[in-house]
Amino acid sequence: DNVTFNYDGQKNVLEGINLEAKPGEIVGITGPNGAGKSTLVYLICHLYEATSGSIFIDGYDIRKVKLESLQNQIGLVLQDTLLFYGTIAENIAYGKPDASKMEIIFAAKACGAHNFIMRLPDAYDALLREGGVGLSGGEKQRISIARVLLRNPRIVIFDEATASVDLETQLIIHKTIKNLAQERTIFIVSHNPS
Repeated sequence: DNVTFNYDGQKNVLEGINLEAKPGEIVGITGPNGAGKSTLVYLICHLYEATSGSIFIDGYDIRKVKLESLQNQIGLVLQDTLLFYGTIAENIAYGKPDASKMEIIFAAKACGAHNFIMRLPDAYDALLREGGVGLSGGEKQRISIARVLLRNPRIVIFDEATASVDLETQLIIHKTIKNLAQERTIFIVSHNPS
């Protein structure tokens, strides 16, 4: 509601932004580099504080909600994936360490990661090195999406999530987004309007 934001107290990056998104909607945010696309979604996540105006989720001002509660409702898929040393299953379950093997597999299947994981010598027990060395960009991205799906957030944000993946992976991710949108609010940030 009438959100303005600046980093330095001088030049506004965003000014007077009004936006309403409902459950089941896919909201595309596009524009050139530096237009404030990522800033807008980081404000929704409360990673930044709006300079003026307010952001509400289900009528609750996010400034008055516990950060942990807010973070449980939002899943963020970035262009650069963060994978750590451990098994694929551990990487997927990072946000929900008590997840069952079936939950992990279900999340991987939902984003098209299951098939490539099953081709690995140890499948879900395959050990990844820091950064996911040895996996393609698309494979890393699908593990990152599975991690978000496993947590089952009500809001999912894809911030340039398909910028560095091949066409086949883009199509898989787009299909996943359409399936997710039935129950969630989806924000897609991209400099590419398509």
